[in-house]
Amino acid sequence: MSAPNYNPFCVIGIYRAPDHSSREEFEKSMAKLGHDVKLLPAAQNNMLKLNMMYQNDKLSKSIRGMRLPEAPTTVLVTGECETAEHLVEYIRDPSIAQLIAEAEPWLHGKACAFSADVVTKIDRLQGMKRETCHGIFIFKVPSHMEVGEYHGKIESMVDKFLALPVAREHIVKHTIWFQNDIMAQEFEETWRFPEAERTVVLMLECDTWDSMNQILTHEEIKRIIGDAMNDFGLHVESNCFSADVDTLVYKYDS
Repeated sequence: MSAPNYNPFCVIGIYRAPDHSSREEFEKSMAKLGHDVKLLPAAQNNMLKLNMMYQNDKLSKSIRGMRLPEAPTTVLVTGECETAEHLVEYIRDPSIAQLIAEAEPWLHGKACAFSADVVTKIDRLQGMKRETCHGIFIFKVPSHMEVGEYHGKIESMVDKFLALPVAREHIVKHTIWFQNDIMAQEFEETWRFPEAERTVVLMLECDTWDSMNQILTHEEIKRIIGDAMNDFGLHVESNCFSADVDTLVYKYDS
């Protein structure tokens, strides 16, 4: 299957470490869960792509320079399926559900999982499977704001910085993950996850960390982010970090 010509059904899970767990312990537990999941037929038969993303410190200084708060220990999981029905089959599979249930003491408390409408702003990869550097920017919709209004403000902000030469020069892929509620009931009833917080996720990919840092330290980029903070509280409860990607399943043509 060719990725550039396909419109998959997308899902994302944001998993923060419980208060009693260290980053090392939490990531070790997530890695084991991911390893166990990828071996199951339900994952291989229903997922086109399944990635697990672990925090690193490559962008920490640049993110602090943008006046964004320090990220809590987080592991991000993204998935793509051919249809929503394939994801339902994956979620409901008894072996998958058992692994998730066994992880409840450390996984569920701060879990935020949802299906998403993904808007691709830049894609120079065109489905090529190659290693890139990832910046993850997770933003929470303020309680006083309608989701549609917040989505509009986020997309307007993104369009402003993608119009800058420094962004066009260095970004090889940029996506916005807009939450939808198609899988809300499945996650809450089958996996017993809490109701997902109202969330938007931005993902930036560059070929090098130097390229990513050049973007995040650019004065015009910092001004656009600062304006968004003042306008609609972009930084409040945000969770932004760089990540290393572990690909668990990949079924597209390379």
